[in-house]
Amino acid sequence: MKILPYLVLLAALPFQSCKKSGADPKAELPAATTTGAETLGFRVFGGVWVPAGRVCGIYGCADNQVEASAYRNPDGTLNLQISAYRTGTRLNQAFVLTVDSLGGPGVYPARLAVPKSNGGHVNNQLSFTDNEFGGVAYQSLLNGATTITITKIDTVQSIVSGTFEGRLDETTNAGRTIELTDGRFDVLYNR
Repeated sequence: MKILPYLVLLAALPFQSCKKSGADPKAELPAATTTGAETLGFRVFGGVWVPAGRVCGIYGCADNQVEASAYRNPDGTLNLQISAYRTGTRLNQAFVLTVDSLGGPGVYPARLAVPKSNGGHVNNQLSFTDNEFGGVAYQSLLNGATTITITKIDTVQSIVSGTFEGRLDETTNAGRTIELTDGRFDVLYNR
């Protein structure tokens, strides 16, 4: 009789559901601000995705936060990259937004990487990676399938804010896609 509770538990294990998405149906999107509030979020997999968890390295552990960096291109525009992570016990996801020639507020449609004469690549894109189940990567592989809208760029205070949405295609399995909606960010870059 002492083993009965263990048998009941063992029998119930196949009915446990795995939460693959990493999106939290209870989480809320951050407000759409333009103050450098260091926020990022979007809807995916039926829930809200925001940076969460901790990252640990040789210097200790820290909370996952939005990171943004930019450098000036030879033509005076900015190359902007924003990244965020969501980690947990069995969760390891990454999101990256790139705008290659940010010249001011406006709509920047995603496009495929195109080699430049100097060997570099040009692209505006969104990328989402889920490493929980063997590593699945999604990118904006079709021209115009995703858009990034910059609502504010302040090069004095290093603030960039905007929205994004669109379809991302799995990079190794044609036909599998995810949809990102209500995406928003408000970050300080090069801080």
